[in-house]
Amino acid sequence: MIIVHAGMPKTGTTALQDALCANRDQLRDAGIDYPALWGGEVEGHHDIGRRLLEDDLSIVEEIRERHTPGLDLVLSTETLSNLFTVEHRDRLVAFLRGLESIDSVHLIVCLRRMDEFLEAMYLQHVRLGLDTGTVNQYMEPRVEWAQEVIGELARLRADPPVHRTTMLALVPGVDTVAEVAAAMGVPAQLARSDRARRNRRLGLRATVALAHVDLVSERIGAAIGVDQLRTAFESGLIDLVDDPRDLHVVPRDLAVEVFLGSMRAARVGGLDVYSDAYLHDLVDDSPHHDLDPSLLTDDDMRRIEAGLGLGSGPAKRVASRAAPEVVYLDTASVGVPPAAAVEALRRGVDAWAVGAAMPPDYDEAIERSRSAYARIVGCEPDWVAIPTPVSVATAQAKTALRPGDKVLLAEEDFTSVLFPFLADPTIESVVVPLDLLVERIDDDIAMVAVSAVQSADGRIVDLDRLAAACRATGAISYVDTTQASGWLDFDASRFDLTAVGAYKWLMCPRGVGFLTVNPRVGDRMAALAPGWYSGEQPWQTVYRPPYRAASNARKFDVSPAWLPFVGAAPALEMLADIGPAAVGRHGIDLANRFRSELGLATGASPIVSLDLTTAQVE
Repeated sequence: MIIVHAGMPKTGTTALQDALCANRDQLRDAGIDYPALWGGEVEGHHDIGRRLLEDDLSIVEEIRERHTPGLDLVLSTETLSNLFTVEHRDRLVAFLRGLESIDSVHLIVCLRRMDEFLEAMYLQHVRLGLDTGTVNQYMEPRVEWAQEVIGELARLRADPPVHRTTMLALVPGVDTVAEVAAAMGVPAQLARSDRARRNRRLGLRATVALAHVDLVSERIGAAIGVDQLRTAFESGLIDLVDDPRDLHVVPRDLAVEVFLGSMRAARVGGLDVYSDAYLHDLVDDSPHHDLDPSLLTDDDMRRIEAGLGLGSGPAKRVASRAAPEVVYLDTASVGVPPAAAVEALRRGVDAWAVGAAMPPDYDEAIERSRSAYARIVGCEPDWVAIPTPVSVATAQAKTALRPGDKVLLAEEDFTSVLFPFLADPTIESVVVPLDLLVERIDDDIAMVAVSAVQSADGRIVDLDRLAAACRATGAISYVDTTQASGWLDFDASRFDLTAVGAYKWLMCPRGVGFLTVNPRVGDRMAALAPGWYSGEQPWQTVYRPPYRAASNARKFDVSPAWLPFVGAAPALEMLADIGPAAVGRHGIDLANRFRSELGLATGASPIVSLDLTTAQVE
């Protein structure tokens, strides 16, 4: 096979080429030929694009001579992306079909949202001290090209010139180099480069430049046309972009927010960015930006230290990308919080420690959490209650049953789903193996209670069949989504009741949980532990009769653990912005890489279960 990697600008192409070049011998041992060809270049095969632009197709014959039967030939170049235009379309097609006369061809196009890569190009040129002129002068000739490229990529996807075409997109949280390497069949350990670490250091200075240019007043997305970009993404042009709503046009007053967000992210990464000397050195060493020192006021410094400056758009994304400095493999037990959640908790604890924490102040974080969770699972915020642990949510769900009713359970399930039913002698628990659960649903079953994903082995219940069977028989559906919400694209509105412990895949502090209640079953349920917070207006239901319950699912609220919700709000909002589908794709890919290293078959869940004895684990 001939694998042609056409990397669009600023998609990690050079980092991948560095790694492939450094590991040529090992790649040949793995059945992959990454040749050093043309003009003495040792990284990418950039002469390909240059010669095709000159209408020189003799390069096909040179590749034919170089191709070794039995080895996959990998060609990687940024310059091929210059042919994604109407003018050069025929040359690109002729080149690819010429390669198919040699061997089967897999074309891999690595993409990035146009507004982002044009911004990244600009910042790199600023960082290098090139004469870019004003932002508008720099962007205007490139915006028209970007629009044409979008159209050509859509055409390429609809009518691929070769049998196999893959389009991968750089999105937050996705290791693009690893994605492209995996598509090429390159072993993960041979696709590593230290360029990413260098770029992270340089990127901090680029953000300083960004903080003082009019790019942030009319971001590239607006110049290209957000509607056109949205259409391209909604049509499925880019495989890994899940939510086209994540197209931000950043207002001018967010310029400093972008800078502060980057500072905060750097702190989490271990850099000391708080000293005045460091900041001045940073500014002085960043060419061609003319950063106004007045942008860094004392108030700005306090906001940096307090971890603020999240705003929306890029500042929020930058500040949410901190990752642990270890390989973490246990989200199914305890999720690692994003940087924004950690900082919010620190601020909350600091306020508490000095007596500045007022109980009503926590209401905002609770309602932000409730709304963000509703976005994640696709229901209205009025459906969402906060009973905290899943066992309490299960006990609350059980109040929809009547004495003598039958509840159907899976014998392998987590006990927070099982015990509240099994401990109640007034109802009949029917327990079957998980694989037989949906088949057992019949008219005699009043409720089905099951986990969407099993924590023990990652098995996923057929949610479509479950919802359909419950609708057909009238059984109440109760689904524990603790091991699903956050990575599985789950629609809570299809079920009567769902519960979640939010400290795993939702990355919240322990003490946060949710119960979604479809109004059609809410009226037949009794509040298990009504209190002041389950009132229509909690601060007016603190004392005295009568019982004044909320008119929606909030009547099932329990008094919240305040500080955990302070950390939950930013974590849930970040996940709602990214979307469970994108998180799921990334998580499943990581799990499958782990399975591959262990010689296990791939799976459809990010939970990997190993059959080990206690002695083997120890």
